[in-house]
Amino acid sequence: MDISKTKLMDTESGFSRKISLTRKGNPGKGDNEAIIGWEYYQPQQGERYAVYLRGEKVLRTSPVVSVKECPGGIEIETANSIYQIEYLD
Repeated sequence: MDISKTKLMDTESGFSRKISLTRKGNPGKGDNEAIIGWEYYQPQQGERYAVYLRGEKVLRTSPVVSVKECPGGIEIETANSIYQIEYLD
């Protein structure tokens, strides 16, 4: 899978993909609950990952430390958390 970043304002390469984002970790603290949103670029090491939610809200992670493919999608580790990204479209 190509993990290259797409510029948001670049209409030629811009895209949006519907995703399910799940924070892994401690159940009972809101973890392991999926959030549905749209990504405009794939996660990149050193950059904050952004997921656009309904109502013009944006969820931004802390800077991404690592990105790796896993069954059903991608797993990203940020400075503070680990997330599973599943592509829905």
